[in-house]
Amino acid sequence: MEESKAPQKFWVEAFFTANFLSNLLPTTVLDSSTTPYEVLFGKTPNYSALRTFGCACFPTLRQYAHNKFDPRSLKCIFLGYTEKYKGYRCYYPPTGRVYLSRHVIFDESSFPFIDTYAGLKQSALTPLLDAWIKGFSNMQSASEQEQTAAETINSSVPAINIVQQQQDQLTVPNIEGETSNNTSNELLCITPIQIITSQENDAVPESSSKGNEECTECTASSDLVPIGNSAPSLSPRPENSVSSSILPSTTESIHPMTTRLKKGIVKPNPRYALLTHKVSYPMPTTVTEALKDPNWTAAMLEEMGNCSETQTWSLVPLTSKMHVLGSKWVFRVKLHADGSLDKYKARLVAQGFKQEEGIDYLETYSPVVRSATVRAVLHLATVMEWELKQMDVKNAFLHGDLTETVYMKQPAGFIDKDHPNHVCLLHKSLYGLKQSPRAWFDKFSKFLLSFGFICSMSDPSLFICVKNRDVIMLLLYVDDMVITGNSSKLLSDLLHALNQQFKMKDLGRLSYFLGIQAQFHSKGLFLSQQKYAEDLLATAAMSHCSPVATPLPLQPERAPHQTELFDNPTYFRSLAGKLQYLTLTRPDLQFSVNYVCQKMHAPTVSDFHLLKRILRYIKGTTTMGIAFNKATDCKLRAYSDSDHAGCMGTRRSTMGFYTFLGNNLISWCLELIWDIMDAKKRIDDSEPVRSPSKIDSDGSLSLRFSFRALHTSYRKLSYLSNGGGRAGAQKPPRVGLDQQARREVE
Repeated sequence: MEESKAPQKFWVEAFFTANFLSNLLPTTVLDSSTTPYEVLFGKTPNYSALRTFGCACFPTLRQYAHNKFDPRSLKCIFLGYTEKYKGYRCYYPPTGRVYLSRHVIFDESSFPFIDTYAGLKQSALTPLLDAWIKGFSNMQSASEQEQTAAETINSSVPAINIVQQQQDQLTVPNIEGETSNNTSNELLCITPIQIITSQENDAVPESSSKGNEECTECTASSDLVPIGNSAPSLSPRPENSVSSSILPSTTESIHPMTTRLKKGIVKPNPRYALLTHKVSYPMPTTVTEALKDPNWTAAMLEEMGNCSETQTWSLVPLTSKMHVLGSKWVFRVKLHADGSLDKYKARLVAQGFKQEEGIDYLETYSPVVRSATVRAVLHLATVMEWELKQMDVKNAFLHGDLTETVYMKQPAGFIDKDHPNHVCLLHKSLYGLKQSPRAWFDKFSKFLLSFGFICSMSDPSLFICVKNRDVIMLLLYVDDMVITGNSSKLLSDLLHALNQQFKMKDLGRLSYFLGIQAQFHSKGLFLSQQKYAEDLLATAAMSHCSPVATPLPLQPERAPHQTELFDNPTYFRSLAGKLQYLTLTRPDLQFSVNYVCQKMHAPTVSDFHLLKRILRYIKGTTTMGIAFNKATDCKLRAYSDSDHAGCMGTRRSTMGFYTFLGNNLISWCLELIWDIMDAKKRIDDSEPVRSPSKIDSDGSLSLRFSFRALHTSYRKLSYLSNGGGRAGAQKPPRVGLDQQARREVE
């Protein structure tokens, strides 16, 4: 960096390049003639591809060209080597973009950074740093010793603008001298930096004199000063702090605008950090470690108090015939939506993975509300302008009653001193047990049925209460619920009954439910998953990626590296699963996510590139979602379509449908038809199976696929009609076919 005069913001690239070169050179740790590269790969490194850092280069840009008029090459600056590919990193200063290319022409006699800062005055660098450091130490000593000088002259150095692709403003703290004479001498030494009176509105002088020309040169080289946006602002600059006798006259002032920089509000520059992390709160790994922290101790005492209040267990003597489960403490830090600390949470869980079926549990299934049901209820509440409330049950599973006999060890750190060898006979469905979700759902559903609710025929997690003309609907997802209806009195009676039976937490108006953000406006309701999408990008380390306009290329099956398997399939499946949850409010991602999820069994490098393209598309569309408008009806409509042998490898077809309530989209689906040959076999079992081309010679198979899509969408409509029949779906649903299928029918 010193030889090429590279700015400090490229220290990360220089560090990686130095690390890359050190692995190619012999080291004293190994044999004197052996390099780390040779030990790792078993071959001698090739030094012919090494180039000088910071020199001029001309990469081939054909792969980056959008059309034939784009340049084939540009003058760039060499910034090191790529980690995963054989190529060079070429930095283009006008746009700040880094190109990766294998075919590069180098000019190692030219260093563009030196040409840019040819007028650098090294003499101006040291006095500025000395004055900055000396002023900072003086301020520290004055504050520690609490000594005040008789006369103090405060001076302020103007902000320095970096002349690069983006002009960053660098804040230099005040310089406070011990006496006026010393301060004046120090200030006069800081040449060619021009000093300005710090008034309420700072003025910037015009650069017309020779000294100002030198100041311009120093400004252009300010990247070499090791202070930047990440430097702390020490103190606000006092008004009228510098005598006008030592200041040059100003001829013109800028607009008196108060900026964040003048107020000392700066944010760290991420380019000066190799990695940046959010504020993290350490979580204990053992009970002994947790008991040393008063915050975690209080959280554990609160959990034990909840278990005692609900009479979760009773102590019984241990016998040899008992099948005793273990217990464990789980520690988590709950954060608000903005990342600030909410509370410390300690949860006592049973080691349910040791349960034996038929002994410790029988049934485990517990329903949760469907996403289409949630959207349908939100549509009705929006159109009919019902109130939407969100509730949460505290320690929901501790309210469920166990019907099986389950024993558990006493929790660590809270063993009864009088009965240390006793075990816990569980009466409530403690967290961690396989049957806990089912026990809680049974307890809560029985309460709702006693209140007057009925369970939906299509979705058992949708409860509807109808009394005369009053309607209340409740959506249940484990311990989170959304309640809406047209009767405020009936709604208040329900909330009062819930608070008497369970420990409830009123979250107010619906705002954040199951990772979905709800925003109300004058025209209706808007649902999005912006926070979830941003967290997903952060998980994939693509928060700063470049967005693209489409989630998939035009022909994804022709992408390169189709046969090269991806080396981390677990990571691929994790990201693909997270993308599936994002489709709750993003129907535009349904096809692309479905496409990459078909490759989860054996993902290739090409499939991973397609998945990363979807993430890049999400980067530019994090605020997108679905809208529910008030001005619409409650008619149920569906539109379906299907292709024929769309998959080039398997000749399988893809079908899909969209379902609308009025003009609001509430359900969508994309499905790969796996039984193409079975469809023909079920029609005529005696007829032998033939090739797809012969079967479709009369177009009957294409029509059959369209009716398969129609049948699937009709089943979905039936479930939606049954679920919403009591709440406003007025007429029979309408189903639409694609034009080709309609012509075949006619």
